Amino acid sequence: MPNLSEKYYLEDIRERGYSRTGRAIDQLSQKEYFIKLIRGLNRQSAAIELFTDKMRHLLRAQHTCLPKIIEYGFDNASGEFFIVYDYLNAQPLDSVYTAITPELFLAGIHDICLCLEELSVKERIMHGDISPANVLFDSGKFYLIDFALADLAETLSDSAHLVQYAARFTDPVKALQGSRKNLPAYDFFSLGKIIEWYFNSTSAGITSTIESIIKKCTNEDHYARYHRYKELISDISKAISDLLESCEKAVFVEFADRSSDDFINELNAGNFLIDIKPRSGDNIKFTLLTSDFLADCLWKTHDKKLVVLHLHPKADVIEKWNDSKRYSTLFSYVEFKFRCYNLYGSERIDLTPVLLKFSLEKDSLQFYKTGKKNTREELDFYKDLLNEELKVLSKKSLRLRYKKFIRQTDFEIHFQIMADENCTKLSMIDNHIDNITNFRSDGCEYIVSTSVNRDRNKEQVKFSGLAYLFNPHENLLYIRDCENIKWDSIPKEGYLFEDISQQEEEKNRQLDAIKKVEHNEVQNRELIHYLFNPSLIENAPYVEPEFGEVFQKDEHNNLLVYSPNQKKAIANALTLKPLSIIQGPPGTGKTTIITEIVFQLLKKDKALKILITSQTNNAVDNVLENLLEQEIPLVRLCGVTSPKNKKIREHTIDKKIEGWKKQVRDNAKKNYQTELQEFGRLLQDEKPSVCKMLQALIDSDNFELAKGRITNVIQKFPEHTGLISSCNSQEQFFEAIKPLCNNLATLNFINLHCIHKKWLSAISVLDEKSAINQKLVDSIRVVGATCNHIASKKYSKYHFEFDYVIMDESAKATTAEALVPIVLAQNLVFVGDHRQLRPLITAIREVEDFLKKQYKESEEYMIEGPEGWRAYLNRASLFENVIGKIKEDYRTQLTECRRCAHDHVVLTSKNFYVPFGDKAIIPVERPKDKEHNLDLKVNSSIIFFDTGSAVKSQKDNKKSSFNDHSAKLVKDILTELDKYEKIKNYSIGVITCYTAQVRRINKMLGSKNFLKNIRSSPDKLVISVVDRFQGLQNDIIILDLVRGGVGVDLGFLANANRMNVATSRQKRLLVIVGNINSLKVAKHNANSGERSALQNYLDCIKDEWIVNSVNQLF
Repeated sequence: MPNLSEKYYLEDIRERGYSRTGRAIDQLSQKEYFIKLIRGLNRQSAAIELFTDKMRHLLRAQHTCLPKIIEYGFDNASGEFFIVYDYLNAQPLDSVYTAITPELFLAGIHDICLCLEELSVKERIMHGDISPANVLFDSGKFYLIDFALADLAETLSDSAHLVQYAARFTDPVKALQGSRKNLPAYDFFSLGKIIEWYFNSTSAGITSTIESIIKKCTNEDHYARYHRYKELISDISKAISDLLESCEKAVFVEFADRSSDDFINELNAGNFLIDIKPRSGDNIKFTLLTSDFLADCLWKTHDKKLVVLHLHPKADVIEKWNDSKRYSTLFSYVEFKFRCYNLYGSERIDLTPVLLKFSLEKDSLQFYKTGKKNTREELDFYKDLLNEELKVLSKKSLRLRYKKFIRQTDFEIHFQIMADENCTKLSMIDNHIDNITNFRSDGCEYIVSTSVNRDRNKEQVKFSGLAYLFNPHENLLYIRDCENIKWDSIPKEGYLFEDISQQEEEKNRQLDAIKKVEHNEVQNRELIHYLFNPSLIENAPYVEPEFGEVFQKDEHNNLLVYSPNQKKAIANALTLKPLSIIQGPPGTGKTTIITEIVFQLLKKDKALKILITSQTNNAVDNVLENLLEQEIPLVRLCGVTSPKNKKIREHTIDKKIEGWKKQVRDNAKKNYQTELQEFGRLLQDEKPSVCKMLQALIDSDNFELAKGRITNVIQKFPEHTGLISSCNSQEQFFEAIKPLCNNLATLNFINLHCIHKKWLSAISVLDEKSAINQKLVDSIRVVGATCNHIASKKYSKYHFEFDYVIMDESAKATTAEALVPIVLAQNLVFVGDHRQLRPLITAIREVEDFLKKQYKESEEYMIEGPEGWRAYLNRASLFENVIGKIKEDYRTQLTECRRCAHDHVVLTSKNFYVPFGDKAIIPVERPKDKEHNLDLKVNSSIIFFDTGSAVKSQKDNKKSSFNDHSAKLVKDILTELDKYEKIKNYSIGVITCYTAQVRRINKMLGSKNFLKNIRSSPDKLVISVVDRFQGLQNDIIILDLVRGGVGVDLGFLANANRMNVATSRQKRLLVIVGNINSLKVAKHNANSGERSALQNYLDCIKDEWIVNSVNQLF
């Protein structure tokens, strides 16, 4: 936060040593919060980074003794670190302890112990610095703050008072050792000292139980202290019971029907449950649950009386008792007795403040329960889906026998396949290729083995690659883009398996993310709630679309000038919490905006941890490439497949550690050389024999090599022959040669030399598993990884938690995929475009059949009937659900397109955005060198090749459409384009909606020697289906619509999202191949009463853009 005073008014500020506390009032919403400000911290220190990491982890912890953290950070104006908590009218315990009775004090410590126990077990969080200054008291309840603040003590410029005061409550072992590691034993000590301090300061009588607690908490022997919180909690409970025996304060209980001494006794035993009901007047209704009873109660605020309206034995209402328990809160030990009569002389206790506190806590819980049905239904769908996919995967995975392999290039391999009854049928190989081509753009992982049972064969060869063609005449399977392939280890003949372990792990990661959402084991529970119930989010405050300094520059090195909607997108991401939405239509600069957001976030707070993620590697790398150009330190997490971008490959974990090792080695050698020169001068004062022995040691890489050389030197000097027996170890040799050295500095250098050698040796063996690697990753604030990969088991040691997760291409991710990184997020910047392709729910036919059966048993089927099946399967992404329901202030649509030519932008906007309620996309004027600049006979950036209606498209045995006539035309167009010399500088994509057509085009293009200019580099020509092309772009796109002929049905082409992607991938030139008249009048199932988006798009094609042959264009 640049300036705290711009957002909050600060009132009732109290100074206390290194800190200030008081009220913070939000200037816009007028909400009140409790604030703590800490002065004297070094913003650039490593301790601050460690502290913010711990604060981030604490955000996910939940307990009634933990006030909710609203936000934290540095205030630029005052230079203070601030923490804003949910409002508490609280004061530190050491300011109000005289007004707190012993019973209430112990009840508060009891609650604090319950809190610490839960944090220790669930979150591995210990406090390490408990004192009366960070235990707060408000309306009869204790709260605990300042976790991890002790770590900053030495960085505080005004810490003398803190150290002097806190030392009274700090374990001497921790204080002496300066240990940063917090152990439960340290907190036990502090709690014991606080109990001792209170009873000594108030002169309250210390019972034998309390004295025993203090001794056991503060015992000098850690092993003699409490080992578990349960033991301490039990002893405090006993101490409270002892005090209550003589208690004169009482709550008067009146029974509406029949009284029960057993019920009163159970209340006085403590630890009963209370379920507060919604308020409708001054009085408060609630249910009390004890071990044997359920009581419907009413608190009369004016009379200060508890009325038991109905008392039921638990056995008679067990279902109601269990249901109430789900929504109940623990009513812990209190400072009073419950009595069913008004004891003369006793003080009548007012429960109103306590009950109101419980009511507020219940309202907070009720907030999360609202809309929980929506969350549960969506999660249940994906749990069923993922579990079914796991069952089917192993049965459907590829298993082939080959009789030889051909090393086509270093990155391409061909396998000659032979039929085998124990393996996948040859006719099914195309299914595997289609699945890879359509849905897994990063390829597949394979295993090569000599045995048909891969699990029993230890000698396996693993590699990754992309199967792109099967030649049925020669039974050759072509796999390109191979990585990590060990050619010498591949058996001449054997078996080729699809390695499904990664797919299985990805499914399990998604199931694990769903489980975390169900059990609230997430970084920000509020974020999850709003994602599934976006209409419930509060109104956003007005955000000024300004953020000061701009970091990015254009190609001419001028600072970028952002449009109003781009400024709004950036400002929203910086200001709105926990969620902001950016819709980025094709070419509108999503990557640029994401990069600027990262810059601005790190300018605001350099300690922030940011994750850049997406469903695909391409989308992640597009953003990271931009960040690297601006020299943002980052680390790229990846699996077997390495990033295609060379610059990004240098920032993978293994490359990072190698780079760090090289830097450390170079610095060590440089510093050593300076010392070595000084050593040369020192040797002039030593005897020749000593000089030669020491020189032999220095010139050797290790002592084993030096030993032989030293022995040879000794043998030349008879007076030193006794040293030979001392050459067994380096330490022995040093001890023996010390008396022979004239200069102490010589010996010091020898020690330095040994340390230097050991240091270089230690550096050389460091790898990804080393502890230093974890420190290295922790120090980097920007991480890049795909949605699924960020949860890989090998990263569990890093305990990733992110202040911001920025997810690109969000509309293409399923809810389950999106949740994998989102459960790690405190704040989310959701970036995507729901007008492009929806996520693929499943590519497995058997799983689809399973879902169809599920659908017929669902409520949707009762409402929609069989017609609703497609909508059930083609379900919206989490992004689409959110952007469609969230308040306007939280979302921004980018509207200026710089990537495409003018006509492309106009047609895309008119047909795929404006009709669906989005803002128009505006083409931005661009220089002529951005156009295609090819000498064509038609002066346009959009060309339509009309194939005519004579040739009708067909379907193969898998019901995938193909058209040999249009495939031949695609080949002819590429042939003509290849004649242009400048085509070497352009990238070309050939895309279609059908895998059968992709196979035919690949087959027609055939030889690698064909299209020499276009194929001047491997990545210049890409042939793929539309579904794999989202997020990609090429200079020239050839779109083959395939379908044609009289009476043709649009099929896939009726899907507006798919056609939006298909017609928007080009930067310079779009060439469409199809039968324009047949497509304009074709029927479709999407909505028989309306024309499809594609048909409206074709209506906009001008006559002068249409050609009927290659000769009319080239």
